[in-house]
Amino acid sequence: MPITRIKSTSLKHRDETSKSFQPVLLVVSIIVFAILSGCISQQPEVLNVNPDIYEGQVVYSNLSKATGMFAVIKGNIPQVKESYEEIIVNKTAQQSTFSVDDDLNFVISRGITPGFDINISRVEKQGNVYTVYATYIDQGTDLGILSHPVAIIPIGKLAAGEYKAKLKVTRVSDYANGTKIIRKVIETEKELSIINFKVKPTASNIGISRENVSSGYLAGRVFDELSGNFTKNWDGENFAGFWRDPETNVSTETLVIDQSVLNNSRRVIEKHNLIYTTKSMPVKYQVYMHANQTPAGTDGYYPAVGWMGDKYVFLEGNRLAKIIFEQNVTEVKSIRIGESWNLEGGYRIVANSIDADGIMQAWISLDKDNTKIDDKVLATHYTELYSYPHNVEASNIPILVTYLSKIYSLPETDAADFKYTWLRSQNFTDIKEGDIFGIMEVTSAKNDTIELRNKEPIELTSGNTIRLMGNIGIQVNSSKTGLLFYPFKGEI
Repeated sequence: MPITRIKSTSLKHRDETSKSFQPVLLVVSIIVFAILSGCISQQPEVLNVNPDIYEGQVVYSNLSKATGMFAVIKGNIPQVKESYEEIIVNKTAQQSTFSVDDDLNFVISRGITPGFDINISRVEKQGNVYTVYATYIDQGTDLGILSHPVAIIPIGKLAAGEYKAKLKVTRVSDYANGTKIIRKVIETEKELSIINFKVKPTASNIGISRENVSSGYLAGRVFDELSGNFTKNWDGENFAGFWRDPETNVSTETLVIDQSVLNNSRRVIEKHNLIYTTKSMPVKYQVYMHANQTPAGTDGYYPAVGWMGDKYVFLEGNRLAKIIFEQNVTEVKSIRIGESWNLEGGYRIVANSIDADGIMQAWISLDKDNTKIDDKVLATHYTELYSYPHNVEASNIPILVTYLSKIYSLPETDAADFKYTWLRSQNFTDIKEGDIFGIMEVTSAKNDTIELRNKEPIELTSGNTIRLMGNIGIQVNSSKTGLLFYPFKGEI
């Protein structure tokens, strides 16, 4: 058989072609390796933000209390400003857990400075990590003034998840040289602070069928056999239907299924295996926390308790009184002379007379079901607090608390602002062992703790809605291949 010879020119051509591909292959290999190893990452997104930079109002009256801060605060711009001042003046705890319904803002403060300033360069987002780039402008020349620069950066509503925010600061110093300002860069993009915060889901985005439950419900974390999520313990963290104190994020209610076997083949919660527990906890009155005023008969605290998802006061003898009205820290009610303010439970505050020109006082009446039950003259700076009744014993809790925050003149009349209003019901729910609420029975009521258990087995039939007690229930998904259910609060 003849032997075919390959010309040397062909070998040379192949060798040169191979060599020409080597750099290309090397580059491709590097890129692939970089992608696989995470060396090449997605570029951060530069957000279109509109910062609000202002002078903190507390600079004039609380110089020693305003310090630098980087935080997340919810609300619109006026609400954020008020919340910020509450944090630095009254040392209110900073919130770190929010809802997907909250409008969020980054807040940067330099504290009290000798004429310094803040400028926001840009805000970047990469995944769930935000980076705020700010410029701190120092004055090289003593201007002889104090400033309190604060920057609010609205970022809006966020999806449920865990987030991180970084503050990177470039510090510069401006010097006056005749009519010119000379800027000197002191340090560049130094990471000054890192904060972590969470955004929790609400019922509207839990991603499961509501079936027979109304649109106003609040749902808890799902027990889902097929996905391996065997949640059998709920509290204020994973069930929005339970009451949770917004100041401390503490919840007093828990719901536990104390049963090992629960699946598609065994869709029954046995008798006494579903346990609802709640207990009282001391909570500060808003007027005590933010105005340092103590309501009559109290030490500034009241025993709060969650009961079937609502906020109550825990009174002596295992009696619960529902809190039927409460202003949050940012709410203000303005009343003019002759106007009335209708509260819950048939209560009404009437402004009989307001004097904004002389001693700054207001004469108010308290009505119950259109009948006057009390009146009092309040004045700013010395009798701003109103409690009803005035002579409650130390062991009791007042029915109404409100605070006169300001009196002022309008073009045609005078007006007064009221804040931190708190109102409880006069009606009580007495709790004792053996009492029945829905399908739950009180099995213990002592030491300011109440426990209820299911008095009969609960069938988790596919597609079934089970009323436990009050507006608290269990919704079972219609799936027949795997057990899926969750607790909820709402009307059926």
